Amino acid sequence: MAKTVYITTAEAEKEYQAQSTKASLKYLFIPYNLIPDSTIKPTDEQLQDYINRNKEKYKVTDAVSFDYVQFLIKPSIVDSNSFKEEIASLTSKMATETNDTAFAAASSDEPTSVQNQSPKDLPKELTSIPGGVQKGMVYGPFLVDGKYKIFKVLDINNNGTPSARASHILFKTNSPSEGDKAAALAKAKEILNQINAGASF
Repeated sequence: MAKTVYITTAEAEKEYQAQSTKASLKYLFIPYNLIPDSTIKPTDEQLQDYINRNKEKYKVTDAVSFDYVQFLIKPSIVDSNSFKEEIASLTSKMATETNDTAFAAASSDEPTSVQNQSPKDLPKELTSIPGGVQKGMVYGPFLVDGKYKIFKVLDINNNGTPSARASHILFKTNSPSEGDKAAALAKAKEILNQINAGASF
């Protein structure tokens, strides 16, 4: 049992030297990211040699090459004519429809609603109509951003907020004193009397 684990003198000396021997060295550390790629130009032989020594790193799975056919989703002439007929039918029905809101909701591909808009806010397709839009008329179809749109004018309200174009004459005071205010008011009344008497504004 005493001889089962035994170290020879030579092994002991070698272990002692391994633990006690010291060496001094100097080295220069240059990170790879500090070396411009343009300064490194390996040859094909060097690259092939590196690949040969590191084949395990560059293993790829099995690949398959194949041809493919592309099918473009474009309407045929038959499709286009059928769609135009459908749009024309909707336009004709919209002109005689009495429940416009329900008809538009049932026929449109997108949510729609009745809207009140001022003339300046109307779609450009309607503002460009000669003579302006008329009550009860249907306009379109118009192709806008890849979509066909049909408009129906349900009513025209001409009772908007009244407006007037006016000119005015201003009289300012030289100071906030009551005397200056009275003088400016007297001058304004004098001008008003001249205008009421027929003088040009």
